[in-house]
Amino acid sequence: MTLQLIKYDNANCLEATWKEDEVQIHCQAYDCSQMDLLKADAEKYGTDLSEHSELLELMESLVPEPDLEAIAKYELDQKIQEAKMYLAQTDWVNTYKIRHDLGLELIPEESSKLEVINKREEYIVFLKGL
Repeated sequence: MTLQLIKYDNANCLEATWKEDEVQIHCQAYDCSQMDLLKADAEKYGTDLSEHSELLELMESLVPEPDLEAIAKYELDQKIQEAKMYLAQTDWVNTYKIRHDLGLELIPEESSKLEVINKREEYIVFLKGL
């Protein structure tokens, strides 16, 4: 089985083509962040990548560094959306909380309503802290 790798100048990817007796067995493009997949496919097809080690190192060096600030902002936005959605979906428990707080109808300790109330309070504190 032979392997042909082509690096495109206009993209950070490689095209890998495996052939057996000039018959194409498999052809796939791999982004610079997918060199582990290329290596796994090379192993699957029984091909040695040692002659392509410099090219693989080059491709792996092209993987961009993650934007940690953007990731942190995204994660915060996700947490905010999660909190808002939970509060919107569980506002039904407010009536039970008011009655409990006034001593009119106590909620048993093992009730899932208390779990909902406590989680709502955590989200409210989180949102107020922003």
